[in-house]
Amino acid sequence: MSRNDLRRVLGATAALVALAAAPAMAADGEAVLRIGDQTADAAQITQEFTWSPPALLSEVRRNDNSMRLLAVDWYSNKLIAKAAVDDGILDKMPGLASAAESLRTKMIAGRVTPRYVTEHFKSDEQELKQFMTMNEQLCQAPTAYRVARVGVVVGRKASEPELQGARARIDDVKKRIAAGESFATIADEASDLTAKAPGGEIGWLTDEEVERTEGKETITGLRKDQTSDVVRTTEGFVIYKLLDRKDARKLTFEECRGALERVMNERYKAQIVRDWLDQLAKRYNASLNVDAFATAVRAVPIDPNWLERQAAKEEGGLAAAP
Repeated sequence: MSRNDLRRVLGATAALVALAAAPAMAADGEAVLRIGDQTADAAQITQEFTWSPPALLSEVRRNDNSMRLLAVDWYSNKLIAKAAVDDGILDKMPGLASAAESLRTKMIAGRVTPRYVTEHFKSDEQELKQFMTMNEQLCQAPTAYRVARVGVVVGRKASEPELQGARARIDDVKKRIAAGESFATIADEASDLTAKAPGGEIGWLTDEEVERTEGKETITGLRKDQTSDVVRTTEGFVIYKLLDRKDARKLTFEECRGALERVMNERYKAQIVRDWLDQLAKRYNASLNVDAFATAVRAVPIDPNWLERQAAKEEGGLAAAP
């Protein structure tokens, strides 16, 4: 790249950055984007990004820099796409326009299908109750434990004096509890561990969550309002208190209705979609030669640089294997 070319690239980049930093307010109906005879107002842009991933929308709401980068990227793509058509670049790259259309149709199908399924699958109460009888496990509320804790954190490479200091702190906590002091007050004052609520409370834990918790045997063995002995964990030392417990039970139909509808919808979605596709194929007299399609796709050349990188990765994986 020549020095003049580099200057032009840097100049264009600076212009895009300046554009991204410009005020974004526009009157109703006023063009926010203008490229030749192509325009887009704020309402059109809002509609376009309505279908963006929630993670992206959340990120640009809270991060101004991410929003500026998105604006630059979106604007750049619009400019390049228009130039590709106007300057005949697409004509030199056969299939690229069709590839873009393929992405478009894939996104449309992915969004429309769930709506179609929802609109065409309306289970009645009798079907739901029958489904509940056949799938009782869906309507079982597991045993749940409402737990609080107070703990002293000990580093994995703690020295003996640090370990002794932690033991002394947890022993002091244990004595205060035994003397009748409020567990919640002690947890707020002395615990190193995070909590979801005051008093060291970590909330309701299901059997599955307790199974993943250090000291699970201790927690499940506690009675309501009972406090445990000191438990050694990878974090340090912990004392648990069982604030409440709900035994496993079968949910009522009304309690389980939402879950039943979701599972039925998901379970029968594939069949609903297959039936719809059959209808559409007849409607449009459509067909696909699968073997010919496979041959055509497999004929696409693969970037040799990608193949080299993939081979290097696989060799590296084999070398690391025992």
